[in-house]
Amino acid sequence: MSDPIPPQDGDDLVGPVLLQLILNLDGEALMLHAGIRPCVVTTTRFVELAGRPLSVDELKRIIACVLPADLQSALARVGSVRFEFPAGPEREGDQFTLIVTSRRDEAWLEILRHRMQPAATAQDSRPS
Repeated sequence: MSDPIPPQDGDDLVGPVLLQLILNLDGEALMLHAGIRPCVVTTTRFVELAGRPLSVDELKRIIACVLPADLQSALARVGSVRFEFPAGPEREGDQFTLIVTSRRDEAWLEILRHRMQPAATAQDSRPS
């Protein structure tokens, strides 16, 4: 990311919205890759979140919204960064890791969910 993208109203909501998508779909990860449709990965399927792939510029805008300013500088220098989201009660006690790579003509962002409790399976949810 060579030129910083100026913040806009609502940018601070992007990270929480992406985390909530993972929680709502009981997902394991969110994958945003330029040129590929965004999706949430669950234990059984890929759930597409858009009807078309994201462009590099669209994805870089999302990255600028989610990544703290100090890590945006590191991303510009190194090309890849990792960030642990702070814990929050709305996250069901789970932890989330953001991994971002951004170069001139490619970008990707993944959020990985680290469950503190094992995911429920169909067998777990059946009455005894």
